[in-house]
Amino acid sequence: METLFTINKSVQAGDFDYAEMLLLAPLMKKMRKMVMPYFWTFESIIKNEIDTNDIREALTKIGYTTTFNGNWTYMLTKNCLVTLVAGRINETTQFCKYTFSIFATSRPHLYAMRDTLRNIVTNVQPELICETRWYYGTGSYDYESIFETMEDTIVPQAYPFIANLESTIQEYARSNESILLLIGEPGTGKSRLIRYIIRQMAKVQQTQHIKVYYTSNATLLNGDSIYSDFRTSDASAFILEDADLHLSSRADGNDVMTKLLSSSDSFISASTNKKIILTTNLASLNGTDDALLRPGRCFGVIETRKFTRNEAQRFFEAIAPGRNIVLENELYTLAELYRLLSPHADSVRQLSDSARYKLASKRSMGFAAV
Repeated sequence: METLFTINKSVQAGDFDYAEMLLLAPLMKKMRKMVMPYFWTFESIIKNEIDTNDIREALTKIGYTTTFNGNWTYMLTKNCLVTLVAGRINETTQFCKYTFSIFATSRPHLYAMRDTLRNIVTNVQPELICETRWYYGTGSYDYESIFETMEDTIVPQAYPFIANLESTIQEYARSNESILLLIGEPGTGKSRLIRYIIRQMAKVQQTQHIKVYYTSNATLLNGDSIYSDFRTSDASAFILEDADLHLSSRADGNDVMTKLLSSSDSFISASTNKKIILTTNLASLNGTDDALLRPGRCFGVIETRKFTRNEAQRFFEAIAPGRNIVLENELYTLAELYRLLSPHADSVRQLSDSARYKLASKRSMGFAAV
């Protein structure tokens, strides 16, 4: 019998090189003469409270598994080697990053193992996690990565003006057209609709971890770096909220429009299926550059609006059956309806969102649901 490693000293605490040799010796012995030319890697983001041992336990049911130094796990089957590296993203976030690398003897074995590992992650944590890269400065590296689970409850009655809500959004997710424009006054559900779109994109992609870019920084949008970063990244969508100033024609000196058109050109975007979602509070799209709305580039324009009292009643029947909510006004924004679902709604005067936004000195960042 051959000896893979010979160690003539005791292994001390912290003597990681020798400890690793001891742990990996059986694995390397099993791998001898195996040829695995096919490779795949992917990342998953998982909540900290999810025990890593749950994933390791699932791996032990598939093949020979060993763990080194707490963060590295190796799993070997007859046709695949899998490495798993786990670690916290930073000290403040509640999420951990899991990086899976797969080496396989054949392409079918590679894809089968990839699907198996993704199912393990989905079973451990079924919630979708969205990683938003928020660009706040003028440089391409001035950003923060924000992680959150997207568990919002969206019912079709929240968007009565969109026929077949789910199928329409999934059609956009599958299409080769990049641009989607959301137009409507504040509070009518544009930000919440973006979250729904992101969820449907993840559903189409069959992933539990989706990445998006977000910015409203005019200086950054006038540069080139953020667009090239987005095109070469694995992000699925680029979100530009409150893009009122960036929709005018190139003839009016709007350099941002030139860059948007380049980023959404079918020559670049068709193979990657990246999406660019813009929102605006403009009353109409008169004056918008015609090239942005061209079929083949723009999937469509969704105009959000206020609810009638009957539509608001149907919304409450769908999302809060049994709740007796008195509707005093004729028209409501979606934000107002969600506010009425608050436990303290009875003590809050039904102030219109138009009044609220006139009083507000600054709108909040991002596409958090309100």
